[in-house]
Amino acid sequence: ADQNEADFARFEEALEAGCAQLGAEQSEVEYEVLEQPQQKILGLFGGAPAKLRVYVKATPASVAIAYLTEILTNLGVKDLEITEEVTEERTILNINGDDDDLGVVIGHRGETLTALQYLVSLTANNACEGYFKVSLNVKNFREKREKTLETVASKTAYKAVKLQKNIALEPMSPYE
Repeated sequence: ADQNEADFARFEEALEAGCAQLGAEQSEVEYEVLEQPQQKILGLFGGAPAKLRVYVKATPASVAIAYLTEILTNLGVKDLEITEEVTEERTILNINGDDDDLGVVIGHRGETLTALQYLVSLTANNACEGYFKVSLNVKNFREKREKTLETVASKTAYKAVKLQKNIALEPMSPYE
């Protein structure tokens, strides 16, 4: 029993060392045993610690962020920073960077941003079981666009009532 406790202690040491190198908690990592710990002969000679391959678990959010980072870096976005905000309904990835580069990411009326959101969602959902809802937001574009749409809707409704006829709105995405 003492030997099993010693082996377990060596195993735990190896796992803690791997977590320290990755800067992660034990709950955030997975591992694979490469070599079992070896006991010392006569308690003095030889012996070896356990050898583990420790790696961070791939979560849908981490896959989404890695994929998005690669795309935006290849698009030439400088000073890129992606932060994750988790709500009850979805995970929102807020994108910040050089203002000159972010216009390309948003596109005309948010079309490029919506397309990126779709691709990121497909990639993240391919990496996990279940459904992972993700939204992309660049410099609070979604909030600004929502206010713009509310203003357009109010003005159009007023105009429709005043003219007593139907008025068509601009084409919008299902989200809008």
